Amino acid sequence: MLRLCGLAALLSLLAVPAASAAPYENGKKDTPGKRMPVGDYQCSLGSYRYKPCTVSERDGNFYLTVTAGARFPFEGQLLPTDEKGQLILLGAPSSAGELCPTCADDQLGVECAGDVAEKAACAAQPVHASLRRGKNGVWTGELLHYLVRAVDGDPKKGWYRLGLTEKLRVRRAK
Repeated sequence: MLRLCGLAALLSLLAVPAASAAPYENGKKDTPGKRMPVGDYQCSLGSYRYKPCTVSERDGNFYLTVTAGARFPFEGQLLPTDEKGQLILLGAPSSAGELCPTCADDQLGVECAGDVAEKAACAAQPVHASLRRGKNGVWTGELLHYLVRAVDGDPKKGWYRLGLTEKLRVRRAK
């Protein structure tokens, strides 16, 4: 009986209308643009040289775009965190490039790894990174994504996804 009374008391507390709760107050928003301002940058993936990239603003959101000559072109939205000197990048590939099967759809599963659905899923895969600003002003983090490869290089044996983390570095263009 005591348990039932305790449970009833707990349920009555949970049933308190939301109107009686303190109203939500907006805090100050530290935008990604304050941390990584709009402009020209240079980005490096893994051991590759720095290539041009840009930070732009659209509809109040900030984006890092890696295109010109990049091995892995992508665009990702920059999101602030509670920590100063940190940004989260959430994006997708701009081009499948070396990551995904790039042969014609009628060759998928025959001479090329994967199938039409896998090719589409790979090209639309999420790309994530947690970037931290270093003392030298260079943002560094691990970019998470995957690529599709044939088993032992032979598409007839099937295909698999290989998860990758690559060091992403972003610095202001000189």
